[in-house]
Amino acid sequence: AFYTSSLHQKALDRITLLHSLRHALETDQFELYYQPQIGPGNAVVGAEALLRWKHPDLGFIPPANFIPLAEETGLIVPLGRWVLYQACHQSREWRNLGLDIPVSINLSSQQMKDKSILSLVENSVRKNGLAPENLHIEITESTLMENLDKNLVVLRSIRELGCLFSIDDFGTGYSSLSYLKTLPINAIKIDRSFIDGLPGDQQDAALGRAITAMARGLNLQVVAEGVETEDQLRFLTSVGCSIIQGYYYSKPIPARDFIEFTRK
Repeated sequence: AFYTSSLHQKALDRITLLHSLRHALETDQFELYYQPQIGPGNAVVGAEALLRWKHPDLGFIPPANFIPLAEETGLIVPLGRWVLYQACHQSREWRNLGLDIPVSINLSSQQMKDKSILSLVENSVRKNGLAPENLHIEITESTLMENLDKNLVVLRSIRELGCLFSIDDFGTGYSSLSYLKTLPINAIKIDRSFIDGLPGDQQDAALGRAITAMARGLNLQVVAEGVETEDQLRFLTSVGCSIIQGYYYSKPIPARDFIEFTRK
């Protein structure tokens, strides 16, 4: 084994970030941003809640820098509880203002293993007076396939409450398509890796058409995420993609700005 100063510094940075992450949970340094989901007629049909960390000294810390650490250490579970409750609360607040906007949250593999996840979802919906169908839950394909049988039990239980489900990052989980007919899902989200090359990349275009046609044949909605250009948008709408999400319409924005976005 050989000592290098870079490895030592990397270990120190990780310990410091972990300490800051624990402290951030206790001192309300987190905020939810919302990325609009656009349906036919350019109507806002939903919003995905995305976690942001505003450190008092370092400013905004990218999710890619702290989410993996939170998942590795188990902090994603209390973080996920906070996200779940806050997203439900925000959706209720929008409704008080006359905005009928469902909100989507992501569940990690650690949260799926949490035995209290069903009661957490139920309590968050009930305490905020939110209709369950206005909470949309996203789970990545890879997380779903990690422990499919147990995850199916959790998904079906939450679905019985009335919440809706989407498979996120669809097409990246290396799984059999046969599970689609047994899952209690309402939508699939095409992974942005298939969107980036549209419409010029023939393989991406073929996959986009195939995924959309398959989903529509199964009576599932199709959400394309990571849409950034008009050419991508034109292609996706031409093949029947029903909901668009991405920087072409809007980056994730604070809740106060989301209200103004819906009024444009």
